Amino acid sequence: MLAKAISVARGQFYFGWVIVAVGFTSQFLVQGVNGWGFGLFFKPMSEELGLNRATFSSAQSLSTVVSGGLAPFLGPLIDRRGARGLMIIGAVISGAGFVALSFVQGLGEFYLVRGLVISVGYACAAGLTVNVAISNWFIRKRGKAVAIAVMGSSFAGTVLPTVGTYLIVTLGWRSAWAVLGIAVWLVVIPLAALFVKRRPEDCGLLPDGDSPLADVGLGSSAGDRAAGRLRPAPLAEETWTRSEAMRTSALWLTIAAFGFGTMGANGLSLHSFPFFTDIGLSQEAAAAAVSLLALLSFSCKLAWGALIDKVGVRGSSVAFFAFTAFAWATFAVLAHWPSFWLVYVSAALGGLALGGITTTQEVFWANYFGRLSLGAVRSVAVPFSLTFGALAPVIAGWTYDTFHSYQYAFAWFTVAAALGSFFIYLSRPPRKGLNEKMHHGLP
Repeated sequence: MLAKAISVARGQFYFGWVIVAVGFTSQFLVQGVNGWGFGLFFKPMSEELGLNRATFSSAQSLSTVVSGGLAPFLGPLIDRRGARGLMIIGAVISGAGFVALSFVQGLGEFYLVRGLVISVGYACAAGLTVNVAISNWFIRKRGKAVAIAVMGSSFAGTVLPTVGTYLIVTLGWRSAWAVLGIAVWLVVIPLAALFVKRRPEDCGLLPDGDSPLADVGLGSSAGDRAAGRLRPAPLAEETWTRSEAMRTSALWLTIAAFGFGTMGANGLSLHSFPFFTDIGLSQEAAAAAVSLLALLSFSCKLAWGALIDKVGVRGSSVAFFAFTAFAWATFAVLAHWPSFWLVYVSAALGGLALGGITTTQEVFWANYFGRLSLGAVRSVAVPFSLTFGALAPVIAGWTYDTFHSYQYAFAWFTVAAALGSFFIYLSRPPRKGLNEKMHHGLP
């Protein structure tokens, strides 16, 4: 009722954008800290706890595997109950995990908190939960909506290097974690409780804010039609159940594409700050490079979303992974040949690559398999894709411990992104017969 009242009261305003705003905030404080934050804490934590880089990175990988293992259970639950309860639970657990990090004293405690507690909170409050929630509220404008929401994690990357470094320097890394955990509690929990709704149909609305007046062939209000402002009719899309989707080649090719294609992003998010300091940058200069990377990742998400909405998700994804391969290649060159100008060129290209990953992936799944069972279908892929992602930080840490350089890690990420482009090219949209089609509540 709240969504319907707001939509009526404000005319053109569509409540789905409130869901996007809440998703942005959760991605910022939960996923952003979970991803970018650990890069800032990498050196002080590993040095005090006596951990080498591969061991420290393996906790991140364990977290990724745990999050992926939860996805098959969370996906159908999101479809049935919506994201609200899960986001509240996830914010409570994530905040507790960040606070608990301020008390860890050894490897076992670090693995327990980082690998288990925080990963459970992240799985419930961000990632799959947020992206499915937003995809349920949009079809035609899905690329734009998802892009705005996932900008939250990139925005964290622009803010955290400065704020996080300040907190670590002034308060110490332990107190800094406590501050971040409390921030999650104070912000995400009330927003999710007040504003998150399952689907527009639950509030008497339709996706994209469209009108149900499909009998005139237009999704326009009477005022719009009188003024000559005509909108398309509400869109229907094919919906695939989990079992149906698993029998298509498109699902498995898409899993392979995003599994390989996103490995570099998982490795870079954790190792970017230590990588930049290893090649000779001061902590301040490294923070500036990470901020540039995150700023471009943040600012280009809308462009990737607009490209997807305009030219289609498959062609955009092929181009995106090809570009990503080129970006990781510049990091491999930088690792071998440190250069001041190349640092910022690589950071800029890396930011543009990171900016398209989540937007492309989430819109791809929703457009291929529909929104009504998206949580269940999407959750099939998550354990595979996150297992690929879990390998990336360990590969990066192991190559550094072995060769004292990230060069070979970035070379592999380049090859993996190229494989992602190839597999996504092979993945064709699945199609059903006319009598099998299921629409989203339209007559």
